[in-house]
Amino acid sequence: MTRAHQILAWGCIAIVVVLSLVPGSHRPHTFLPGLAEHFIAYAVTGFFFALNYRSLQESLLVWVGLAIASGIFEILQNFIPGRSPSPVDALASVSGLSVGLITALILAAVLS
Repeated sequence: MTRAHQILAWGCIAIVVVLSLVPGSHRPHTFLPGLAEHFIAYAVTGFFFALNYRSLQESLLVWVGLAIASGIFEILQNFIPGRSPSPVDALASVSGLSVGLITALILAAVLS
């Protein structure tokens, strides 16, 4: 675990929180569909967290915590102007999270 990986992981969390809870008119958009944005944001976050927390128990804890957080962020969008919650967005987030975590764990196992 390097300091850079820690900073990247927690930086990703900060970005996900801000982008999840900012009003719709202030949220930057990419050229990608919304589901792809969710998937990629959580895949990158999961990847960097898995580089920090490599044991299966730690990775499962990260997965559960971020999966719950994605659901909470979707619920909170009920109260944010220009945003609307979507269970499909939460599923895209959790799918990306899963892919990111698994990719990093496999990569770490192969390289060690």
